[in-house]
Amino acid sequence: MNLVVVGLSHKTAPVALRERFAVPDDALGDAAGRVRLVDGCRESFVVSTCNRVEVYAAFDGERPSDDALTDVLASVGQATRGQVSPHAYLHAGPEAVRHLFRVACSLDSVVLGEDQILAQVRDAFARCERA
Repeated sequence: MNLVVVGLSHKTAPVALRERFAVPDDALGDAAGRVRLVDGCRESFVVSTCNRVEVYAAFDGERPSDDALTDVLASVGQATRGQVSPHAYLHAGPEAVRHLFRVACSLDSVVLGEDQILAQVRDAFARCERA
């Protein structure tokens, strides 16, 4: 299984672009459902906070191209690949897991040690799992 994450954050994208990607809590499951439309996607979840949006996906076999993954992220914010690509980051395999842990424990936050992000990741996962 190949785990990947593609996203935008306060480190990579301007506020105006990140605002377009704000996904309300009750729409996280729908956003994750769009990710599962990509061939080979077994599981997915989307994390959306005031400073980031990230699409996590697990694929059987080979993972899709970087362009296909960027297209999925772009669809979450109703944007084009061209608008998103210069600001997006992508991690795969162990690096994707490391990134998720850095996000969850607030090492990749605006405020180091911020205590809200772990709850936001946990809630996003639970909402997407229910969907």
